[in-house]
Amino acid sequence: MVTAPLVLILGIIAFFMTKGTASTIAATIVNILLGIALASTLIGPPMIQGLEAGSNAVVQGISDAIKAGN
Repeated sequence: MVTAPLVLILGIIAFFMTKGTASTIAATIVNILLGIALASTLIGPPMIQGLEAGSNAVVQGISDAIKAGN
């Protein structure tokens, strides 16, 4: 089980790696690890549901715009 301190440490590392320099492979790996760590905590499922709802809204909006243009 992933603990909150691990997520916090990964979040701090990811923040400083992406803030200080251009995106590098190391920063990308840290960000992926942060995402995996967050997904396995209690806030993971609501975050995933929110992302799915947002992406569905965008896809639906684009689809409606395409249909209206025809």
